[in-house]
Amino acid sequence: MRDQVLCLESHERPLVSLMNKSCDPVIANFEATGYEISRLLKLQAEIGISLLRADSLPEMLRQCAEALVKNLDAAFARVWTLNAKENVLELQASAGLYTHLDGPHSRILVGQYKIGMIAQERKSHLTNNVIGDPRVHDQEWAQREGMVSFAGYPLLIEDRLVGVLAMFSRKTLPDTTLVALGSVANSIALGIDRKTSERAVHESEEFTRRVLASSSDCIKVLDLDLHIKYMSPAAMKLMEVDDFGSCENADWSTFWRDPDRPMVMAAINQALAGGAGNFHAFCPTMKGTPKWWDVIVTPIKDDEGRVVKLLASSRDVTERKQLELQQRQNMERFRIVADAMPQMVWTARADGFVDYYNQRWLDYTGFTLEETQGWGWKQTQHPEDVQGSIDKWKVSLATGEVFENEMRFLRTSDKSWRWHFTRAVPVHSEGGEIIQWIGTCTDIQDRRAAEEALRNSWAELEIRVAERTAELRREVAERERAENELRQLSGNLLNLRDTEQRRIARELHDSVGQLLAATTMSLAVAAAHANDMNPEASRALSQADQFLRETIKELRIVSHLLHPPLLDETGLPSAVRGYLEGYSQRSSIKTEVFISEAFGRLPIELETAIFRVIQECLTNIHRHSGSKTAKVHISRTDGEVRVEVQDKGKGMPIHQTAGVGLRGMKERLAQFGGALEIQSNGAGTTVIARLPFAISSDTRTNA
Repeated sequence: MRDQVLCLESHERPLVSLMNKSCDPVIANFEATGYEISRLLKLQAEIGISLLRADSLPEMLRQCAEALVKNLDAAFARVWTLNAKENVLELQASAGLYTHLDGPHSRILVGQYKIGMIAQERKSHLTNNVIGDPRVHDQEWAQREGMVSFAGYPLLIEDRLVGVLAMFSRKTLPDTTLVALGSVANSIALGIDRKTSERAVHESEEFTRRVLASSSDCIKVLDLDLHIKYMSPAAMKLMEVDDFGSCENADWSTFWRDPDRPMVMAAINQALAGGAGNFHAFCPTMKGTPKWWDVIVTPIKDDEGRVVKLLASSRDVTERKQLELQQRQNMERFRIVADAMPQMVWTARADGFVDYYNQRWLDYTGFTLEETQGWGWKQTQHPEDVQGSIDKWKVSLATGEVFENEMRFLRTSDKSWRWHFTRAVPVHSEGGEIIQWIGTCTDIQDRRAAEEALRNSWAELEIRVAERTAELRREVAERERAENELRQLSGNLLNLRDTEQRRIARELHDSVGQLLAATTMSLAVAAAHANDMNPEASRALSQADQFLRETIKELRIVSHLLHPPLLDETGLPSAVRGYLEGYSQRSSIKTEVFISEAFGRLPIELETAIFRVIQECLTNIHRHSGSKTAKVHISRTDGEVRVEVQDKGKGMPIHQTAGVGLRGMKERLAQFGGALEIQSNGAGTTVIARLPFAISSDTRTNA
């Protein structure tokens, strides 16, 4: 501690001595009292100590302002520093009557108020007549506070303004004091400049230290003899240095292997000459871990441009070096595999420059690698294929899409153009960028020949298929024509049968029925004389009459079965109801019929077809189903007539769905564009007939 005090005193004495020298002429020229001289010397001493000892600029200026107030019995003193960027004076220290640093005078524009004018004019303003001084704008305040004198000095370093010093006093300031204040102002200006410079240097050094500490590179500072003077934290970590003292002052050039020493020294000499040198070499860590480094050596110069130290920045590229080695090994293995392949194999850079062909390519084309590198492969292609290949290749390079194309290459062994399928895929880095293309060329000449033969075979087959198709179409058309004719014939036969049945029914009803009726009347006449006959003749006559009546009844039934008269006279609903009534009596099967009252009339042919379908369904129920009930539902909607016949019998076996009766029903419906559907299981059978109907309800065809 004593040494520090002595050192400080040794720095103080020159400054005090300098102040004494500046004041000697003043003291000699003015008959000042010893007290005043002592006070000024004490002020200069305290100012000098503050300038040297204060840790920061605000603290230094505060001590200086307090020294002025104390030693000169001033009312208050203030110091502003210049903010050059904004051209503003900023209040840094205030002592005496006012100690606050805020308020209207905390920031004064250069040229504003008396303080700003001092800064702008760079001239001091001294007065012992504050009252009435035009530059003291607040005269009321000056009178109230009893201010007598004011001293304001620009703080200058040569012609450069760094601030303003100002002081108010309630006493008159002698000339010696004013002159001494000018010397004090110069000292404070030097102190401000020194503190500002120190702060700038400190900030610069701190910034440099932080930059070096935050860098991930291995940074070292060397003296001109190549001794290590500094290592960054990252450098110690990368070099596995536990204690910097173990390698401090070590000769950095000895860290490198003998084979690499010449290029290391070449980079160092280049830096010593004022330039920058770099090299790539191997150097293990302090613990023997093998590592590769990229190194840049740059000079550190002083203010006069002389090289005083060297900065060595090393980047650990071991992983990259290992990756490069692995890539070389992989490439070598790739080339071995590629040369063993029967295909032509090639690689290209990301920009499309072809940089490798396997031996198969060289043997096939007869060109050397140098002749076909880059875009030289164009000379191996058929002229008609070159431009198309270039265009597709450029598209793949621009988009990163897989390149695929078929092209012809000239085989040098027999001078023949042979087709090849060329395919190239991109290789991406971890970041997704394309770093390489790998491609193959596969001979597809035989495949294309086979494809051509196959296409010819397909063409011939298509011709034959077309011919056979046309033939089948003719056969189908002929069959359809025959089926139509058969259907028409079947329809005609059905119509003829219906017509004949209608005729027979009328004949039976009109002719035979009348004859039988006449016979009945004759028998009735004979019966009137039955008493005149012998008993046997009377019995025979009675039996004959009974048989005749039965015959008339059966004839009426047959006539109705052949063609019910109600169908022609009143229409389908009445005919169906009448038929079901007789059907129930003859078969003992309970029947139900559902027909809308507004059903209306249909064309006679359509009504006849529907009646025959119902008749056939009920006949099948009686013969095969064993059902005790039967339901008939007939409905008519816009565009369709639907007939549904349902029983609760044993169901219909599959082989019976193609019987003669069902075929007949289908034929009848087909005449009118209708269809038949059969639903059958163990619980019964439902037959559904649908017939399209677009004729108005009052249209009918007379029989």
